[in-house]
Amino acid sequence: HAVVVAPLNFAMPAQGNVFAAAEPVGPLCAALSRGGNRLVIVPTVPELEDQFDLALAGVGSGDDLLIYVAAETTTRTGAPVVRTGGEAGAGLALRVLSDAVLVREPSTVLFVVEACHDGADDDPMLAAEHVDAIARALDARARGYGALIGVRPQARAVPGAWPFTRHVAYALQDPGAHDESGAAPVSRVVERLRAGGVEDGQVQSFAFVQGRVDFFVLGPSDGAPAPTSARASPISGRPSTPPVDGRHSSVPPSSLPSLQPLMDLAEGARARGVWEEALAGYKAALMVAPQADVESRASIYARIGDVKRAQDKPREAELNYEKALEAEPGHRPALDALIELTVAAKDARRSIEWRRKRLIALDSAAEMVAELLVIARAQSDDLGDARGAAESLEEAHAIAPGHTRVVDSLRQAYEKLHRWPRVVELLTEAGGLASDAEQRAALRFAAADVALGRLRDEERGLALLERVLEDAPLHDRALQALVAVRTTRGEWAALDATYTALVDRFAKLDDAERAWDLCRKLGVLRRDKTRNGPGAIEAFTGAVSCKPSDVDSRAMLADLYLAQGDEARAVAEFEHVAVLAPTRASTFARLFALHQRAGRTDRAWLAGTALEELGAADVDAQLVVDQYRLDGPIRPSRSLDDLAWDELLRAPGADDVVADVLRAVVDAAARVKADELKDARKLVPLDPTRRQSATSTVSIVRSFQWAAQVLDVEPPALYVMDSVPGGIAAVQAAAPSTALGPDVLRGLGTKDLVFLAGRHLTYYRREHYALVHYPTLPELSALFLAAVKIAMPAVPVPTQLSDVVGRTRKVLLRHLGDTEKARLASAVERLDARDGRVDLAAWIRSVELTAQRAGLLLCGDLRTAMKCMRAEIRPIAELSLDQKRADLLAYCASERLARARALLGAEGQQSSAMPPPVSQKDVG
Repeated sequence: HAVVVAPLNFAMPAQGNVFAAAEPVGPLCAALSRGGNRLVIVPTVPELEDQFDLALAGVGSGDDLLIYVAAETTTRTGAPVVRTGGEAGAGLALRVLSDAVLVREPSTVLFVVEACHDGADDDPMLAAEHVDAIARALDARARGYGALIGVRPQARAVPGAWPFTRHVAYALQDPGAHDESGAAPVSRVVERLRAGGVEDGQVQSFAFVQGRVDFFVLGPSDGAPAPTSARASPISGRPSTPPVDGRHSSVPPSSLPSLQPLMDLAEGARARGVWEEALAGYKAALMVAPQADVESRASIYARIGDVKRAQDKPREAELNYEKALEAEPGHRPALDALIELTVAAKDARRSIEWRRKRLIALDSAAEMVAELLVIARAQSDDLGDARGAAESLEEAHAIAPGHTRVVDSLRQAYEKLHRWPRVVELLTEAGGLASDAEQRAALRFAAADVALGRLRDEERGLALLERVLEDAPLHDRALQALVAVRTTRGEWAALDATYTALVDRFAKLDDAERAWDLCRKLGVLRRDKTRNGPGAIEAFTGAVSCKPSDVDSRAMLADLYLAQGDEARAVAEFEHVAVLAPTRASTFARLFALHQRAGRTDRAWLAGTALEELGAADVDAQLVVDQYRLDGPIRPSRSLDDLAWDELLRAPGADDVVADVLRAVVDAAARVKADELKDARKLVPLDPTRRQSATSTVSIVRSFQWAAQVLDVEPPALYVMDSVPGGIAAVQAAAPSTALGPDVLRGLGTKDLVFLAGRHLTYYRREHYALVHYPTLPELSALFLAAVKIAMPAVPVPTQLSDVVGRTRKVLLRHLGDTEKARLASAVERLDARDGRVDLAAWIRSVELTAQRAGLLLCGDLRTAMKCMRAEIRPIAELSLDQKRADLLAYCASERLARARALLGAEGQQSSAMPPPVSQKDVG
């Protein structure tokens, strides 16, 4: 008999006991109908209780009853309620349905429930609680009912779809759910559900409560009763099997009919909680059970024990379970129950004894290992018997040597016993079992820690630490421990080999930071311990290649070069250090000493001026500085050409491709800017009467003319004005022009004027001149992109610059000749060959630093250059005074400045020589 409780729109009766209902309730009903069930449909309407009672008409003792419920439910009233529509909140408690079934006393009952609850849709725990509430409302366990329950949240409900029911319907169609007769017991259906993964994106929780006996959802395909081999034993509830030995085959078949009714009566009474009636039935069944049927007699004794437990008579229950074991020593239900009783009584010793007996009855290695783990935990935690726990775990280890939990538990047991050799063995074994390299390394490190700290076994500990670093080169603690032990033992060669191997591994991992650190340590080891100078140089060279900014490694490398007699390389490294750490006085002191000893007087003097600027010049350095400091600027014998500019003056960030692009368009760009300023009436007026003659004797004018000749730069027209910010300013005019203010017309020394003139004239080189008219990064970027688009129109332009770039490109085109376009095309082609990469901000900074280098070269005195720079504010390229000072300090230590001075014939000039005469005449 099957009763289907479902919404009207999902369960609609059709002709001939076949249901054309919506998917999936309809197919389930059809399957139940074909399987021999008498179907009754009960819609979830307000009159559900009355309709359900009518549906159970005719159900009585001996009937098999399946109740299917597909409904929206709620637990807000405290217990699961089936929503029935009508008034808000109307519904029927599931308990009412279970009670209605109970009074009719059917033989077997199975509830299949698909609930759609009204809780949060993203809380699987809520769904699980809903499942448990439904099982309690049905009182399934106490009444011996089977219950198959699936729950989903209402928020995920899809109209017309009941996913759990669909899973059940598919499971019934699976051949694996049917036995050889075609019948489908619920246990097989549940196996199919679990195999198919019933919990999915919609069904959040699923549970199965085993009934008193296995319920057949579908009968045999031919309508005949299921064979004995497929039905549950009336006594044990397990599938009965054919006789397997002489004892079973000798049981007279005529004795069984009298046993079955007695067992049914006893089981029914037990299900209703009528304990005395159940005991009477079991005792009567025991009287008629054949002595040779040990399985049945053991099961009856176990059932009596169950009743005694229900009556809260644990001692009597225990006696009956023991009788069951006398009949069948390996009877699992009895053993399980005895273990449960001793656990509840907190009698750990007897619990272990019964578990030991159950261990003998277990067949699979996995079950035996699990049992031994429980035994060991009870021995350790409850009895405090670490030795006994270790022995149990050793048994488990013998059964399953590769069982990680056993190995870990065994290790913990031996730690309590202070059996450190065995602890090391087990940690090493666990490391070998770990599949993850990091976990393997952690376990081996723990083994090494015990070997070193507890056993003082350095050989074993070192071997383990080496293996740790093979698995996890980044394991810093292992490396520190290995270094400490090797250092204590003085095993420098072995430590060298470890460092070398790790450097190679870090290089393969592209871990430059760790490779750098180990290279440094390796260098120190080779330098200080093994006295391997070439090896130390190799190590520090590796450190520098990993981190070029490492000034300490470069300094140590320089010292090693000196020890090897390679002064040139030492000086080169100190020059690198000066660039990286320009305020590090010790670098300049070393350079001063090296140059002084080698007779490189000019280079020694330059290093001394840097020490003076840093306030670190000793007596020797200050004497040299004072001796060779000129009263005026240098007295060059020749000019700088383009090659000298490129090789000896340019600061980092210089870019010859950028220079060529701007060089090609600079004349047109200057005219475009002058036209723009003129149209906007912002062009600076230049009074021709105030223009200075190239032959003027005014100091600043003479300084400009002299500096222009030395730097090989066409000097701009010089105009004297009443007010010029900073004293000197480039004028955005059609022709190169510079304004001179009162600040530079009087009061400054010759070296000051030469520095200012040399720095200013650098901006009048063709490759730099665009900065006079386009001094900011946005302005220069727009000009540069416009020039590139002339030669390569398809090049992309940032959206924020597209308008200005477009306008600039058009006006530039009007001023460019064929020769300029050809030069531009060649430069842009080179730019394209390097994928268009360019850094205009770095290029602007380079021009400013190059300009101050030019000023330093001409004035010949770092002190003068720094005095001028400190007295002014130049916001060009957003360079701070400290950044400019740092570049000049490094430049003083460089070979490039020394070569530039030598090229001009200015090295080694002494203060006894008088500077060229200049006039200090004021300009009116």
